[in-house]
Amino acid sequence: MNKNLDKVTSILVSQPKPSNRKSPYYALAEKYKLKIDFRPFIQVEPVSLKSFRQQKIDILDHTAVIFTSRNAVDHFFNICKQLKTEMPADMKYFCISEQTANYLQKYIVIRKRKIFTGSRTALDLIEILKSTKTRSTFSLVPIFARTIFLIF
Repeated sequence: MNKNLDKVTSILVSQPKPSNRKSPYYALAEKYKLKIDFRPFIQVEPVSLKSFRQQKIDILDHTAVIFTSRNAVDHFFNICKQLKTEMPADMKYFCISEQTANYLQKYIVIRKRKIFTGSRTALDLIEILKSTKTRSTFSLVPIFARTIFLIF
């Protein structure tokens, strides 16, 4: 072991403190006698309905939606609810991960060939988009402040 390295006694985790004591962070802290501080550095804020309407985007003009997180799913369907828009049964959903796709069940009934899932990276989604028969036009739709949706 390198003698120039200092012993780690404290770790800063850039996410909210887990509500469940079964989190692996607690096991690591106990095993290695660490102090773990949880500080969320990123705050996600939804786009207001007024701001969304100013963009003059009609969600129903598109055939698919890409979700990059569970927050994105919540914010998108919140906008749909405020607009009193019901998603059609033939709408396609592209999710960055299996976890996001499973979370989508909270809002829609899952059917075969309706949800396409990557394995946690944007590059995976790009490959899935290339392999899926879709229209070739894309629209960027900001649903919350620092994230952009791709709707086509």
